[in-house]
Amino acid sequence: MSNTLKKHPIVVLNIILGIILAAGPFWLFPVCDRVMKNGKHMMCFYSGKFIIGMAIAIIIINLIAMKSTKKIIAVIINLATLVLAALCYLVPYRIIPIGDKAVNGWQFGLCKNPYNLSTGAEMTCLTKTMPAVNAIVGILIVLSIIGFIKQFLTKQA
Repeated sequence: MSNTLKKHPIVVLNIILGIILAAGPFWLFPVCDRVMKNGKHMMCFYSGKFIIGMAIAIIIINLIAMKSTKKIIAVIINLATLVLAALCYLVPYRIIPIGDKAVNGWQFGLCKNPYNLSTGAEMTCLTKTMPAVNAIVGILIVLSIIGFIKQFLTKQA
């Protein structure tokens, strides 16, 4: 493991952060667990599932990067990690809207207010989940940019 850490420190960090990101929305810093009056899940539930999917993809592609010795593969994987991490921010905040509750019955997004105005309950997706996700996503993006630049500075096939 220490040889792998010395050889691919950014990839190892990406895998660790991917695991934390995957465990986050439902275990470490869970999204709202309430359902709406109609019995359906809120948008943050689906955003949590989306974040888990992107985190699993980050883990898988970085495991591939650990085994690869080609420079082009490393460059592509750094770019893919950057894009997948950015999607974990862009989709829940509906900068890139996916789904339509009226048509599909679901959509990715977050609660409108940090507190439920009728009950005063805290909406954890805005107060806990997304701040943690945003921090992890920020670190993943910085690591991907560093890894991308590093690939152009190293002499490798």
